[in-house]
Amino acid sequence: YATRRIWKPKLLETMLRMMTLWAQKKLTLFLSQHCDHIKKL
Repeated sequence: YATRRIWKPKLLETMLRMMTLWAQKKLTLFLSQHCDHIKKL
C-alpha cells in the first residue's frame, strides 16, 4: 500500500511530462508551419 502511494504520483508526473513534451512538439510544428505560410505571403 505504501509503495502504491508513492508510485501513483510518479505515474501522474510522467504522464504530465509526456503531455507537456507532446504539446511543445505540436506547438513548435504549428508555429514553424505558420511562419512558413507568412513567409510565402
